[in-house]
Amino acid sequence: MFRMLLAAFVVFTAAAQTQIDLRTQAKSVDFTAATATKPVKTGTALPGSCTVGEMFFKMDAPAGANLYACTAANTWSVQGGISSQNCSYDSTAGTLKCSDSNGDVFAAVKTSSGPTLNQWVDYISPAGVAHTSQPTAAAVGALADSGANGVPYRSGVGTASPANADQLSAVFSCQDTGAINAYACNLAPPISAYRQGTTYWFQANTANTGSVTINFNGLGAKQVLKQGSQQLDPGDIKVGQWVMVTYGGLAMQMQSQSGNPPSGSVASVFGRTGLVAAHAGDYTTAQVTESGNLYFTNTRAQGAFSFPGVVTFVSGALDCPSCVTTSTRADTDLYGSFPHLSVVKLQGRQVSATQPTDQQYLGWNNAAGLWEPKTLPAPPLTSIFGRSGAVAAQNGDYAFSQISGTLAASQLPATEMRTDGNNTVTAGTQDMSGAAHTLPMKSGTTANLPSTCQSGETYFAVDAPAGNNVYGCTAVNTWSAQGTKLTVASDGTVVGSRSMANFTTGPGLLSLMSDTGSEIDILWALDTSVVQTQPGEQTGRALLCASATGSPASYQCSLTPTLGAYVAGMTLHWKPDVNGVGGATTLNVDTLGAQGVKLPDGTSDPASTDIVAGRMYAVWYDGTHFRLPSAVAAGGGGLSPTCTWATLEAGSCSSGSLSAAMTWAQIEAL
Repeated sequence: MFRMLLAAFVVFTAAAQTQIDLRTQAKSVDFTAATATKPVKTGTALPGSCTVGEMFFKMDAPAGANLYACTAANTWSVQGGISSQNCSYDSTAGTLKCSDSNGDVFAAVKTSSGPTLNQWVDYISPAGVAHTSQPTAAAVGALADSGANGVPYRSGVGTASPANADQLSAVFSCQDTGAINAYACNLAPPISAYRQGTTYWFQANTANTGSVTINFNGLGAKQVLKQGSQQLDPGDIKVGQWVMVTYGGLAMQMQSQSGNPPSGSVASVFGRTGLVAAHAGDYTTAQVTESGNLYFTNTRAQGAFSFPGVVTFVSGALDCPSCVTTSTRADTDLYGSFPHLSVVKLQGRQVSATQPTDQQYLGWNNAAGLWEPKTLPAPPLTSIFGRSGAVAAQNGDYAFSQISGTLAASQLPATEMRTDGNNTVTAGTQDMSGAAHTLPMKSGTTANLPSTCQSGETYFAVDAPAGNNVYGCTAVNTWSAQGTKLTVASDGTVVGSRSMANFTTGPGLLSLMSDTGSEIDILWALDTSVVQTQPGEQTGRALLCASATGSPASYQCSLTPTLGAYVAGMTLHWKPDVNGVGGATTLNVDTLGAQGVKLPDGTSDPASTDIVAGRMYAVWYDGTHFRLPSAVAAGGGGLSPTCTWATLEAGSCSSGSLSAAMTWAQIEAL
């Protein structure tokens, strides 16, 4: 019996409270020296929704199969490992053994004799020929190796090459052949159904004039919506525009840019939404003071304009009758006559006649010597922690080694926080996909696994076999090695690495595998219906073929196990049930067909005294007939003393040399 323990597979969990050790989280995101790491979300129930790349540690899953990854929108898949309920590794025999739903155990067997020694095979035929069912690539219709990394592309019959960008994207795009507002095109190869979350492209032949539908491969027209639930406006799709849509389950969501320019009102001014109007709490002029006195007063306002000259303050209004008239000509920076004036200069410098575009400003071009429309630059960083100006080290700055303590999740900023140039961290999502490198867990040797841990913590053992370095805390203070694939070797030569092993048994072997909950028990035994054993050989049953038909000329008998076919040179112990009658005689073994029974010369029929009921005859098959042993000669029940055993075997004892006085024991004594 072989026993083995399957390694558990555990994944990461996200802690209830985010803690950041700033000492180790500067730019390189190195958690090697962390006391503990919980890099992914944990729980017992998989979230109902997810996006590709998210991870989840399912704490109530079998040890070694806890890690789930979101491989498609809202689709979780368990990651790696060989389930301990099905397979195990026999370290003594160096083989993988698995059981099926019936409890049968399967394992590869290895030849111990020629023609090929130590060959892993599925079974060995009765003739001793090793057989393996592993097909070649051509046998299963696979394409030849393209010779380079990448996605294989079928470039011809039985050949492949690495796919380029055109070949990869072509399967998701097609040309529109439909009508206005009812677009249609055929993807090649065709799709059989719309799948939620899948994105398609089509190039429109016409511009839309209202709401839009798209029909791919005749699967049915689907509404095309924008911004989640809005119908398209006229002109949202232009002639020749490539339109990207994603199927949401009921309708297609337009992902590409609308053909219409963006529009809409300002949503907020200084935190206020809606119309910009006076609000409760605004300052009034009566609340603005100077040296303890109101700043804005009627007397002060009137006094500001009550001076000798052309400007006067009359009845609460400003008046300057002689300031500007229709005959007044503009000068300096203005051009034209009042009230039709144009600004042609600013501070005496020329203004360009180029019309500005949306959100441009008037800026100075020193090389051209004029004011011209310019695009707004990205807003500069004006302050960091209260400092303005260039960001540079200053005396009194804290070093990372001087900062200690932990940061609670509630203290994290609501907006995303950058830990280095490529990684973004927000309160709910940790995205490190753009990092140059990541060290997300504590590491060390296997001997230095922490003595205490909480479920969901992970540890990287640098001295463990490659592919089996990750340990997960599957229970309090319990570490379990996380294996992604099991590497199988034959006498030191690696056969391959797979996440599943299939055990098969050939003729002559019986197996039984059971899972005790802590180990896989495997029992191997010989199939005595195929393989002869010493006790079986001693009983003589394997070659005994006793007749029971009562026919003196057409005998029948059966072997255990049943004979599959007559083979030249085979031997059996025949025990007739009735005396022979002489002449043509046949023997039919296991209904394989009647074969003639001949004397040792292979041509002569036996006499009536040559076949005696109850006696055992070691007959052999020459390919055409069964031959009686040489101790039996035609014409008599015994042999004369002149007939020796050697002459008897040679078939040279004639009927004249037989003596009826000799017994069977005397014949055997020769």
